[in-house]
Amino acid sequence: KKPVAFFSVPAQIQTLQCAGDKVVVGCQNGAVLHLRAQFLVQREQDLRSTFDAEKEQLRNTFHTGKMRLEQCIAESKTAVEQRKQQSGKVLVLVLVLAFVFFFFVPVPLFPTFVEILL
Repeated sequence: KKPVAFFSVPAQIQTLQCAGDKVVVGCQNGAVLHLRAQFLVQREQDLRSTFDAEKEQLRNTFHTGKMRLEQCIAESKTAVEQRKQQSGKVLVLVLVLAFVFFFFVPVPLFPTFVEILL
């Protein structure tokens, strides 16, 4: 690790405590040093800014993905409805053709048609 600060103490260091930018050094002879490391505050602010920016980017990406998914679902539902309508139209057309064939084709042609199929 790289050293980030230097300080001198009147005796051997017994304890070292950090909280935010505040550093407390306890010496074996009873002396206590109160230090302040401003770069820790700046570093924390930089990390928070980076974190907030990345969080916002992820939120936007999620929102965009969600909107695309909802659009795909809506398009799929529309396509299914269109296919249902087309299927209904084909069924009606088949029924009409069957009705016309069985009721309006002259009777002598019908056995001929059946014989062709056999």
